[in-house]
Amino acid sequence: MTVSTNAFEPRSLARMIEIRKRPSQWYRDNYYRAGAEQHGARLVQLDVLIGGQKMAPIQRPTDASKMVAREAGSERLIRLPYMKPGRPTNAEEIIQRRAMGSHLYSDRNLVEAAQRQIGRDIEDLDDMIDRRIEFMAAQGVITGKTPLVSLDETGAVMGIDAEVDWGMPADHLVTLSNATEKWTHADSDPIANLRTWGNRIAQSSGMSATMATIGAEVAAALLKHEAVLKLLDNRRVEAGMIDLRAMDIEGINYFGRIAGIDLYEDLRTYQADHTGTATPYTPVDRVVLGTRNAENRIHYGPISDLKCPTPITQRWPKTWETDEPSQRFVAVHASPLPALHQPDAFVSAKVL
Repeated sequence: MTVSTNAFEPRSLARMIEIRKRPSQWYRDNYYRAGAEQHGARLVQLDVLIGGQKMAPIQRPTDASKMVAREAGSERLIRLPYMKPGRPTNAEEIIQRRAMGSHLYSDRNLVEAAQRQIGRDIEDLDDMIDRRIEFMAAQGVITGKTPLVSLDETGAVMGIDAEVDWGMPADHLVTLSNATEKWTHADSDPIANLRTWGNRIAQSSGMSATMATIGAEVAAALLKHEAVLKLLDNRRVEAGMIDLRAMDIEGINYFGRIAGIDLYEDLRTYQADHTGTATPYTPVDRVVLGTRNAENRIHYGPISDLKCPTPITQRWPKTWETDEPSQRFVAVHASPLPALHQPDAFVSAKVL
């Protein structure tokens, strides 16, 4: 007995999302832990830890246990943002868009063509969600805050509807204001700066800074800095000595190793909400110093749709039709938020 499968059914579409190999993202995959936290409610309470290096007190065996205060930290009650980008397709578009290599006047099966188009649209919409997650992940470590952008009823960008402040310490958000301190100046000392900021991370969080993401103009300035060029160690590009995941991400270049920290140049851009212009994920004048071991995670809320059979899932594709005009729509639902649980494990510095 042969069982036919409807490619437009939610089960088929969901499987398409599950098996799809998503492109790597730099901030999400390196500054946040693998494995997302799934929540059954959109309003969640997230812990933020600052500090955490207290030692146990020494006591006599016969003494009562010494009560110690919990580590400095705070809780954030946050409503996880929601996304459901969609796209329509009508019969006229499918008729005009023939398959690769097909004859101009060949017969077209509109259902099969629509199925192929749905697959391409789901992949595109899924990528758009990944870009938003990467943007939020980057903003969290760069500014200490995650902006949540909202749209009006027409789909126009209203602006920042809300933002999550992760409480990054003020001395971890650095701006080099003096002209001689900026890395374009011959008398500046980028190596000392990196050591100072690395020590700051170690003293506040107990973690060692191992990597830094730098903007394009920062990379250009370092390549002209005599003190840096003398010490820049590029032997670490050998296989087995650095994490080769970096080589799989378009727009990320391994720059070299300075003061025990691996530097990566970020040339990637996204389309800004308000202007639509190409904007660097890492500002061209910035250094983001941190570690892969910080306890930061991506959190997902439930899917808010009555037709979703399992709301506790990261992504859910949906498709539906209208008769007049004849159109088929597809949308992908998700409710993600990259959470900065250890904001003091990073330093973000404007160095130009």
